[in-house]
Amino acid sequence: MLLVINIVLLALGTIGALAAFGGECWKKTDEPLRKRITLRGWVALPCLLAALGLGITKEVVSTRMAKAAAEEAARVQADLQAKLETAARVQTDLRAKLEKIPKAIDHPFYETIGGRDGVVYSSESQHPLVVYGGEIIEYQILGDGEKQPNSIVFEVGTRRYPLSSQTRSVQVIGVPGDAMPVRLVYPHGLTFSMKMTLMSAVRATTSSFGTPLSNSHEKPVLKK
Repeated sequence: MLLVINIVLLALGTIGALAAFGGECWKKTDEPLRKRITLRGWVALPCLLAALGLGITKEVVSTRMAKAAAEEAARVQADLQAKLETAARVQTDLRAKLEKIPKAIDHPFYETIGGRDGVVYSSESQHPLVVYGGEIIEYQILGDGEKQPNSIVFEVGTRRYPLSSQTRSVQVIGVPGDAMPVRLVYPHGLTFSMKMTLMSAVRATTSSFGTPLSNSHEKPVLKK
């Protein structure tokens, strides 16, 4: 629309200028003004008045368009900000959910040959394995124990968890933050080896392995 107004303004200005160029637009007499205006004047005057009106119209339209553009830009900015905030909330929720997913933090291995009296050792720290409430121990039994897994028991703290060939995992029950030692209890003479994977949602986010969540100065007491 502004392009059309600009073209018309140029045309009116040109016509008015050409009409007044090289001649008188009014007569220098005592006659009424309307009669003193010459033909050139009657051509130039309407063009100038029309150009003035179009110029005013152009400014009004430009102001309205600028205001509308500013409002649209503000609306787009508000929508973008709302989407960014929504994306930030989704990212925060997703990160929180991912942090709750247990991840492998240790891969202990136990075998009856070696006479370790059932004590399970960490593959990371090489010290007796300790676990916390909520953590999961996945296991795979090899050897004679594979045929009779129910005869093997995880002893974690004061609780016992008989093994099963179906679930092949144990979720530790305990007070969060309390470190509990892990032992294997099994019949005398049973020979087997066991691959284990310790899964934790909390300790997977810590920078160092095996750091207790609380009472870090205490060492778990292993039963003899």
